[in-house]
Amino acid sequence: MREMLEETGLKVSGLHFHGILNFYLGRSRRLDQVVFVFSCERHTGKMRRSREGILRWFLIHQIPYSEMWEDDREWLPFLLEGENFVGDFHFTDNYGRLIGHKLHLTP
Repeated sequence: MREMLEETGLKVSGLHFHGILNFYLGRSRRLDQVVFVFSCERHTGKMRRSREGILRWFLIHQIPYSEMWEDDREWLPFLLEGENFVGDFHFTDNYGRLIGHKLHLTP
C-alpha cells in the first residue's frame, strides 16, 4: 500500500496477494531481488507521474506487453485470471534480456 501511494499517488485497498517473483542475474544462483505481487479491488486519489515513469491505464486486451519487462508477459496473465504463483526469472547481467524462467501456480 505504501509503495503504491509513493510511486503512483493512488491509495489502494482490498489487496489480494498473488505471488512471489525471484530475480537472478545471468546464470547466478544468487538472488538479486524478490518482488511480492498484489492486486487490489479499489483505489482513490489521482495518479501522478513519478521517477518510476509515466503511468497510464489500459484495457486488459490492450496491455502493451511489448513495452514492459519481458517477465511481465509470463506472470501478469495469471494475476489477471486471479491465480497465485511463484516465479524464478533469469535476466542478463544488466536486466537487458530474459534468458530463462520457471513459473508455477500455487494454491
